[in-house]
Amino acid sequence: MLESWLLLSLDPTATDESLPLFSKRAKRSARDYHNGNPPPQLKDRLEEHLAKSSHHRMAELILEVAAEIDVDELARKSLSFRQFREQVDTWKQ
Repeated sequence: MLESWLLLSLDPTATDESLPLFSKRAKRSARDYHNGNPPPQLKDRLEEHLAKSSHHRMAELILEVAAEIDVDELARKSLSFRQFREQVDTWKQ
């Protein structure tokens, strides 16, 4: 879930529907689903973003995304984030 929110924040053209289903392409479930040849999955795609960035560690990339995130846009693009945000808002009341 967190990986999907990060990817949606990193890529303005990404949608919930365009994201991969699995955490890593090496996972058996991803290999089985894609007949042995899965495309990069959530964590793989985050690692690709890290490799293209100026950061050396994933934590640095995550902190940058968190600092720049547009929560309204992410809530529009991601049902799970919208539900999470609603739960936080309810809890704060």
